[in-house]
Amino acid sequence: MRRANNKQPIYLRKPIFAAVCLLLAIAFFFLSRYFYQRAGKPEDFVVKIAEYVLEIAVLVLFGAVIKELVDWLIEQRARRRQDEEKRADLLRRLRDVHVKVMYSRDLIQAHNSARTWTKQSRALMQRIPELEEIFQDLHSATDLFREQARIESGINGIIIYLSNCREEYIETHPKIVASNDAQTVINFESAVREHLLPWYKDFLDGSDGYRRNYDENLTKSKGEMRLQVYGSRD
Repeated sequence: MRRANNKQPIYLRKPIFAAVCLLLAIAFFFLSRYFYQRAGKPEDFVVKIAEYVLEIAVLVLFGAVIKELVDWLIEQRARRRQDEEKRADLLRRLRDVHVKVMYSRDLIQAHNSARTWTKQSRALMQRIPELEEIFQDLHSATDLFREQARIESGINGIIIYLSNCREEYIETHPKIVASNDAQTVINFESAVREHLLPWYKDFLDGSDGYRRNYDENLTKSKGEMRLQVYGSRD
């Protein structure tokens, strides 16, 4: 996603350019030296030619260096703009995932039923590959953010937390569905009361696990990203 070592000096970044400049300098040096050796008197016309050759050599080399420097600065500016767009895009994608997670939590809190648990657990499971893709894009973008390791750690923590939702759903869904033919809500509430759904209860209530593994990791990642994109964590 991002090239490494973009800030190389010009003479290292384009060795061909440096070699051409060196060859031109050598060629103009020997050419001017030749004309000076041909000159018999200081006012000789050949001396003037040699002086002109030296002036042209300096102008050509100076112009070539200036052009290369300007091109390099333009290229760096374009890369900085691309990095800004990448940072904003990653932040937007992470925010989209968070909005969807909060929407699922709102629905779970509003209904607290087996049907909502089933539907929203599946929705939360879909957030995992989205977060994994954000993590991979961020990890492959070398030094895109100042606190990149901290951001990656936060996103990875959210992935682990939501993965516990997936494991709990896969393990308990067959048992709850099998006993839901008659009294769905009662049986589901019994499962929650009997601690068969600890992750769900933690997520529903916003308990310690939710605060530690979701809220804090979200602040760690999204907050740092916002700081560099917008200049504020809020």
